[in-house]
Amino acid sequence: MRPAAKQRPDKKKHEASPLPDDVSAGRDIYRLVVIACVAMIAGMACSRPLWIAADRLYPQIPIVPGAPAPAFALNAAIVLMLLGSLVVAALPKMPLWSRAVPVGIIAVLVALDQSRLQPWVFIYAIVLLAAAFASRVPERNASVLMTLRFVFAAQYFWSGLQKANDSFVEQVWPTFVDPLFQALHLPLLAAHAAAFAVPLLEVAIGCCLFIPRTRRVGIVAACATHATILASLLASRENMTVWPWNVAMPLFGVVLFWNATTIPWTISAVRRFPQSIAFGVVAGILPALSFVGHWDAYASWALYSGNTAQAVVVVDPAALDTLPKMLRRNTWQQSRPIFIDLNRWSYDELQVPIYPEPRVFRAVGRRLCDTRSAAVALVILGRPDWRTGRRERTRLPCADTTW
Repeated sequence: MRPAAKQRPDKKKHEASPLPDDVSAGRDIYRLVVIACVAMIAGMACSRPLWIAADRLYPQIPIVPGAPAPAFALNAAIVLMLLGSLVVAALPKMPLWSRAVPVGIIAVLVALDQSRLQPWVFIYAIVLLAAAFASRVPERNASVLMTLRFVFAAQYFWSGLQKANDSFVEQVWPTFVDPLFQALHLPLLAAHAAAFAVPLLEVAIGCCLFIPRTRRVGIVAACATHATILASLLASRENMTVWPWNVAMPLFGVVLFWNATTIPWTISAVRRFPQSIAFGVVAGILPALSFVGHWDAYASWALYSGNTAQAVVVVDPAALDTLPKMLRRNTWQQSRPIFIDLNRWSYDELQVPIYPEPRVFRAVGRRLCDTRSAAVALVILGRPDWRTGRRERTRLPCADTTW
């Protein structure tokens, strides 16, 4: 008798076999959408002048230089469309494409004003866009979740690396946690010592999220980190706009990682969800270019990192009284030269930090030079040296109209 032929495995059937996390993938994606929509609406409410203001002094900086700002009524209509689309996307049993509608409207609003591309807006848009690629096929939904796990793990990793610099250790972190440490009666020396651990902690969180066995440890550490950040912000009563973000991030983490048993990215996930390659490049590769100035800092998770450029506008003391009240109260006058702190101005009026890129600094500085006689020069302080904190200084006089 001839031996029975070995039965060959069905390759197509094998490739379509469910992943371990397929069972609740669709439900988890919907949870992520709800978190993103609610947090986005809350963030917009906390930064209302950034999105809609009839008498805004801080200039809108469109992506296309020289493009005219839209009329107030048109801008208000676009913002209302965004809010409505977020509500619709968060409703159950809505078409999957409805999740992409807010992303498109966000892109329009960011094109009209780059200041709106804050890190929290960026991550919410990524979540909604990825969720729009979901389907009724459980395997594809699991691949979408795996892609988002990679994005979030990479976010913590790059955020930690951005903080590995002298400016964060010596300036940003001690100032940030000072109100909290005073409220808890803790010595400031402890805050300084903790500054060295923060970058390592965030990098470790990102690495733990990549590994299934250490994933829950990473989530607990991430929740503790965001709780500390939120407590510091509450103690100082500053930057209310990122309060919802620091609530949403732990929720995202629990939904994405707590019960997950697969690694964040696999070949099978890419086959089922080819668009994941674009998400992986944006989250995992492009942030590395920010360290050499070829990718935006806020798209590389550099908020509160000390690793961003800064800018001020030097003003003539004799003409200080000609400035509007908003600018005068954000002008440093304790020493010479006196200058308008553009970041403080953005915080004061828009409730968000300035978008820290030289092209934005030049646009804001040029507007002040052209319309305010008190302005003398724009001074751009480049990203600090990670070991010494020294910044390269570029002075652009208002009299020079070529920049």
